[in-house]
Amino acid sequence: MRIVIALVLVLLSGCAAETQISDVPAVHNTEIFTASTDRTWKALVETLAEDSYPIQAIEKESGLITTDFVSVAGPSTTFLREISNSSCGLCSFSRVRYSLSCYVSESGPNTTRVKLKAHVEGFERLWAGDWRVLESSGGIEKKVLDSMRERIQAAHDSPPANR
Repeated sequence: MRIVIALVLVLLSGCAAETQISDVPAVHNTEIFTASTDRTWKALVETLAEDSYPIQAIEKESGLITTDFVSVAGPSTTFLREISNSSCGLCSFSRVRYSLSCYVSESGPNTTRVKLKAHVEGFERLWAGDWRVLESSGGIEKKVLDSMRERIQAAHDSPPANR
């Protein structure tokens, strides 16, 4: 009987065990672009639109953009590793959703700082039957920052339009 109780406790603790904060690598979610605030803002808006992020709020004057959730049904293990550092060996996520908070600010002459924060949740159907907050691995933020960098570089490399 003690063995059965111990086994049940071990199994149930599998989903409760999170990756320790000290084990989680720092998420690269901030970048300074050598571009005007307007050009950087445009690159961010274009990136979010191209990737079909549903915009929840956009306030250019304050530099804030928040998105609504993007949902992924039946996410693969690879996809989960790309977007989340959370570990739960026995959890089974039938859906994952994530949103972004973006902040754009001028950091100097012709330089702009962008900070992104992904909020990731998984629907854990096996044990809790509820949404569970997951730690971002930085994969979502990296994808957006990389796309912005490419757009800003392409705009920099393009010759000015004739008027």
